[in-house]
Amino acid sequence: MSERVPPDPKGMGGRFARGAAYVGAANWTSYALNFAIAILVARILGPEAFGEYAFVVAINEFVNIVNGLAIAPALVQSRTESDRLYDTGYAVSFVQALVGLVISLAIAAVLAHERSMQSASFILLLAVARFPILLADVVTAGLNRNVRYRAIAAIDLSTRSLPNLACLWLAWIGWGPLSLILRDVAMGVLPWILAHWWSGYRYRGRLGRAELRALMSYSGPMFVSRMLDIFLARFDRLVVGWFFGARAIGLYHQARFVADAGTIASAPVTTVTFNLYARLQDDPPRLGRAYGLVNYFLARVSLAGSTTLLIAPEAVVRLLLGEEWLAAAPVLRILGLYAGLAMLLLNSQVLLFARGAIFTNVRLRLAQLAVLGPGVVAAAWAGDVAIAALAVLASTALAVALAWFMSRDVTRGHGARTYAAPLLALAGTVALALALAPWTARLPWWSLPFLPPPVFLALLALFERGELVRQVAYLRGQIRG
Repeated sequence: MSERVPPDPKGMGGRFARGAAYVGAANWTSYALNFAIAILVARILGPEAFGEYAFVVAINEFVNIVNGLAIAPALVQSRTESDRLYDTGYAVSFVQALVGLVISLAIAAVLAHERSMQSASFILLLAVARFPILLADVVTAGLNRNVRYRAIAAIDLSTRSLPNLACLWLAWIGWGPLSLILRDVAMGVLPWILAHWWSGYRYRGRLGRAELRALMSYSGPMFVSRMLDIFLARFDRLVVGWFFGARAIGLYHQARFVADAGTIASAPVTTVTFNLYARLQDDPPRLGRAYGLVNYFLARVSLAGSTTLLIAPEAVVRLLLGEEWLAAAPVLRILGLYAGLAMLLLNSQVLLFARGAIFTNVRLRLAQLAVLGPGVVAAAWAGDVAIAALAVLASTALAVALAWFMSRDVTRGHGARTYAAPLLALAGTVALALALAPWTARLPWWSLPFLPPPVFLALLALFERGELVRQVAYLRGQIRG
C-alpha cells in the first residue's frame, strides 16, 4: 500500500454528517438496548454484588493507564497514512497490553491476599481482554480515517449487543458479577475479529522507525493526558469502594452510570467529530463553525437530560433500578448538572486532541485534579459520599470554562450564544418544578421523569426565537449535500 494523504475537503461536511448519522443510528440503537440490559443486570445482582464488579473495574481503569499512548487517535490524527504506520501502531499496542498484563498479575496477588480470589481472577480476565481491545482500536482507526462509517456502525452494533445479551442470561442463571466480567471480555474479542474481517487488514511486521517517531510525537504527550483522564474518571469510585464498602460503591457507581449515560451515548458523535476536527485543524474558520454546530446541539440535548436528574432523581432510580437502589438518588441529583456539563467537556477535549494540543489538555486536567482530589479525600474523611459527587461536579464545571478559554481562537463567538438560552431554560424548568411540586406530587411517580424535558424544550423555543430551526436546517442541508 502506497503512502496516502487525506481526501480533499470538498463536501467534507456532508460526508461527516452522513457518517455521524450511520454511526449514530447503530450506536444509539445498541445503546438503548444495552442500557436496558445493564439496568436489568443491576436489578438482578443488587448493590452488593454489583459493587464487587465496580470496585475491580475501578482498579482496572488505573491499569488502563498503559493504554494511554492512544495509538488509534494518533493514526487518525496523522496527516499521512501507510501500511507500515498501521503495523507499527499494531506492534506498539501489543506491547502496551503486555505491560498491562504484568501489572495486573502483581495487583491480582495483592487482591487475592487482601480481598478475595474472585477479585484477583476478575482483574486477570480484564487484563487478557486488553489485548484484543487495543489491537481492534488500531484496525478500526483505519476504517475511521477512510470514512467507512457503515462498517464501523455494523461492528459497533453487533459487538455491543451480543455480549450484553449473554451477560443478562448469565446473570439470570446465577453467575453473579462474573457475568459482567465475561461481557467485558467478549466486548474486546468480538470487535477484534470483526474489524479484521471487515477491513481486510493483516499484520505483517512492517515496522518503521520514522513511523514510530511520528506516532510517539502525538502519543507520548497523549499518555500524560490519558493518565490524568483515567485518574479523574475512576479516583472517586476507587476511594468510595475502599473506604465505604461494596454496597456504597455499587450505589455510587450506578449513580455515575446513569449520569454518564449522555456522554456514553454521544460516542458516535465523538468518533466522527475527532476525525472532522483533525481534518480541519489547519482551517480555523471552518473548524470553528464545525465545533460551534456540534456544541450547539450537545448543550441543548445534554441539559434537557439534566433537568430530569435534578428534579426527579428518586423516580429515575425507582424506574430504572428499583426500590433496592433508592439510596443512590441523592448522589444522582448532585450529578444531574454534571451529566450535562460532561458532554460539553468531552467535545472540547476532542477539539484539543484533534489539534494536537495535548499539553493544553494536561493543564486542564491538572486544574480538575486540584479540585477533585481534595474533595474526594474530604468525602472519605467526613464519611459522606455526597461530598465526592460535589467534587466531581465542581471539577467538571471548572474544566468546561477553562477548555473554552484555552481554545478561544476557535471557540470565540460560541460562548454566550451557545449556552445562555439552554441555561436559562434549565433554571426556568427547575423553578417551575419547585413551584408546582404540591400538584406534581399527586401524579403517578413513574410519570415524573418524563415531564421536565418537554418543559425545558418549550422554554428553550421561547428563548431561542427561531435559532434552533435555523441550526437544524443548516445541519439537514449538510447531510443532504
